[in-house]
Amino acid sequence: MKFKLGSPTDLEKLSQNKDWKELKNISSFFIFKLLILVFGILISTFFYQFIKEIISIREIYSTYMENWYLVFLLIPLHEASHAIMYPNFGFSDKIIFGFWPKKFVFYSYYDLPLKKNRLIIAMLAPLFILTVFPVLLISILELNYIYLAIIAILNSIGGAGDIFYSILVISQVPKNSVVKTDTARVFWKEV
Repeated sequence: MKFKLGSPTDLEKLSQNKDWKELKNISSFFIFKLLILVFGILISTFFYQFIKEIISIREIYSTYMENWYLVFLLIPLHEASHAIMYPNFGFSDKIIFGFWPKKFVFYSYYDLPLKKNRLIIAMLAPLFILTVFPVLLISILELNYIYLAIIAILNSIGGAGDIFYSILVISQVPKNSVVKTDTARVFWKEV
């Protein structure tokens, strides 16, 4: 695994290769981030419905405001959740973790093409590991673990982009394809 400060790898060579097609996406980064924020709030509201009888939103909010630094614990957990679904369970020199200060984006990606389904699983892993599983624990076992609830709610907001990209890959990429991404752009080709 490698760490990078700055923009993800440039995939310009793929854009010039006729075998590789770029995923159609929203062209404006600002509009994309705004839509993802709204989508994230809707997703977090959905997941909150399963725990609202156990932990109030007021309790979640006030505890988060006193412990706002939890988001900085969540970011590496979220990115590591992606990485464990890549080949070698996150222990590969082809896994890149990074931070892009100009756009304030944290990222992780696999630096080789992946099968379509593997990429989708990797993209959705944080949602299941850090949101669905904690929400199920809280709701089924009626656990009043406020910090687990905070992580689940924050991750559901932060994971909205992963869900959005998964939908784009599912809807645009044919079944027997490989996908190459650096988190900023996604390319695919049929095999």
